[in-house]
Amino acid sequence: EIAMATLPMDFNIYELPGSVYRRAKEIVKKKESPFKEWSAALRATPGILDYSRAAIFALIRSAHPEFYHYPGRLQGYINANLTETDHENPTEEALTAARHTPEKDAVEEANRQLAAARGEYVEGISDP
Repeated sequence: EIAMATLPMDFNIYELPGSVYRRAKEIVKKKESPFKEWSAALRATPGILDYSRAAIFALIRSAHPEFYHYPGRLQGYINANLTETDHENPTEEALTAARHTPEKDAVEEANRQLAAARGEYVEGISDP
């Protein structure tokens, strides 16, 4: 998760594209920066495994890009900014900061398109 959060592109953080997953595995294997520094700092954070994926992504993606060069500053940033009370249900704010881009459910979208084609009123598709 840490390696994926260091990548610059936006994607659905709960349904990872294969290309993102493969690149993250490569980052971990090669111990590339800033993954290496973030990983060490987060492993030293008590209770880190209780936080949601969105909270971790938001934390990493909201940080100044140079923080990882300074371990003390990075740990201070983590301590000050890693806040989440409901780990099972991340806030919209956390999802936005994580740059989570959910994909529409393909079946639901197909059903909406079919309903509109049948002449039914569908919010966001049909003209009022």
